[in-house]
Amino acid sequence: MVNGVAQAANTEIDVSAANLSQVSYVFGPGGSPSDTLWVKANDGSMWSSWKSFTATATNQAPTVSVSNVTTVSGQVFAASSLVSATDADGDTITKYALWDSNTNGRWNVNGVNQSVNTEIDVTPAQLAQTTYQAGSGTDQLWIRAYDGSAWGVWQPFNVTGESPSSATIAAGAHPGIDGGFERRRDVPGQHGDAEARQFRELHRNCRRDDRFGHDRFREYQFRDRSDADLQR
Repeated sequence: MVNGVAQAANTEIDVSAANLSQVSYVFGPGGSPSDTLWVKANDGSMWSSWKSFTATATNQAPTVSVSNVTTVSGQVFAASSLVSATDADGDTITKYALWDSNTNGRWNVNGVNQSVNTEIDVTPAQLAQTTYQAGSGTDQLWIRAYDGSAWGVWQPFNVTGESPSSATIAAGAHPGIDGGFERRRDVPGQHGDAEARQFRELHRNCRRDDRFGHDRFREYQFRDRSDADLQR
């Protein structure tokens, strides 16, 4: 490049010493063949001999980031939500490779289920049409990316599908009903008829509203905060 203008190959390009600072060389894509360049100088009377050197563009393979996932069996994920890819050279990601080591879940590309223990190569456009459906148990998956010159290393991660019926209330979780229910371990007759009715209403209607749907609680944990806790 001379002053921002690309120059033709296999052509002598003469520039004055004053304009040398306006000359630059742009490397080709990473991993491309080396370029042989030549240069000579003139002292106002005669030219020196040509001197050659090579310019080689290095390439850093892209990397992908993944995380383990725990979800409910049958949940479907967009493949693009499971992986992010970066390239240190700024190269465009041109392909992704997917792999499934087990048979608990499955990759699906544009509506077609994919085989296990098989490399599945997709373009970025195809990745947008790719999903993964969690099965029952843990599935080990692998992903890598390609920048047009080199593949990155495979990155493994697990997707674990659990049955909705195995879900439990986390320690400290409160039943999600309007108005709350602060007094736990309440039973009819201990704190008045109004609170006894509230307890019975809780027992009948308390439901869990989360990603598994509306499932009736099977167990409750109660605690009377009117006792020792309130004396602290």
